[in-house]
Amino acid sequence: SLTFNFTVSSGSNQLLIVSGGVYDGGGDNFSAVTFNGSTLTNAVTVTPASACNVSIWYMVNPPVGTYSVVCTFGGGDTWSISAIAAASVFSGINQSTPLRATATGTNNSTTVQNPYVDVPNCVANDLVYGVVLRNGADLTSTDTQDWLEYNDVDNEIAGGVYSNGSAGTVQMNWSSGAVNSWGACGCAFIPSSDALKSRKALLGVGI
Repeated sequence: SLTFNFTVSSGSNQLLIVSGGVYDGGGDNFSAVTFNGSTLTNAVTVTPASACNVSIWYMVNPPVGTYSVVCTFGGGDTWSISAIAAASVFSGINQSTPLRATATGTNNSTTVQNPYVDVPNCVANDLVYGVVLRNGADLTSTDTQDWLEYNDVDNEIAGGVYSNGSAGTVQMNWSSGAVNSWGACGCAFIPSSDALKSRKALLGVGI
């Protein structure tokens, strides 16, 4: 498992997002995520043949304070190469029905293609959140970067981005500058009447 501490400050209509992935050809991915011992809801998961397995988890109204985030591995075999995860808190999210839409995207190492994911059915002012895991060392995006982490031991990089959604399909995209495999997923979260505001991102990296 991958464990790190994360602090939630007080705020209105808050949503905790934990995103990241596991690089493992056996399909190993996060099977459960908890914060302060309470289980987060899995919004979307992708386990492509490229071995770049990613997922997004969330919790409405997370407890205020500093607690442990625990990401448990589960799935294929036991040769997980690396795991990367991060936690973020956003305010101004609908607390009763936070999730509007999800999407996934993948690519293998034989095709030149920058990472992207098309999140459908978005509405103006949705919080659109995307995460990618790829084999390689470079990753940039035109969307607002929430977090980015490189594991130099295993040459894996992952990152989360977000945007203030518009009506229709919103594409979250990254530029990788190399022909490496990747997996990505994205979500649209429904806003409350409050203005969206990013609180904090804290990284956890482990094997």
